[in-house]
Amino acid sequence: MADYLKATHTYDFEKNIKDLEINPGFILGLDAIIMFYISNIIKDPSTLPVTFKKFEKIISGDVSEENPLELDYLERHMYTLFALQQLLKAKAKEQNLEIELESKVTKEDITSYMRSIMDNADDAEEKLKKIESLIKTKSS
Repeated sequence: MADYLKATHTYDFEKNIKDLEINPGFILGLDAIIMFYISNIIKDPSTLPVTFKKFEKIISGDVSEENPLELDYLERHMYTLFALQQLLKAKAKEQNLEIELESKVTKEDITSYMRSIMDNADDAEEKLKKIESLIKTKSS
């Protein structure tokens, strides 16, 4: 007699999960995971604009059986993270949980940081800390 592995669960994809309470800190956690993918998993970050255009098509409803869209393995991971993050951001905004910020970050600061990430440079964390120090909560 064969020893079968026990299957656990699948889910009803025709229904949505309801009544969740989740801290908006998860939005920042998803940011960190997305940045980890961009800096450590995605082999060529220059492909990301095309990938995010695909995500826009999915979100805007431009994808159907007649107009399919293929996502590769990593794009499916990124889309799951991105879509969940966007959902949480929308709910946070809807519930007035957003806090406006003032920024003195320049485009050069971001470009330098992103270049350090893509090059796996040792100074990436230092550049991120500098950027974070240039962002403050807006005074009411």
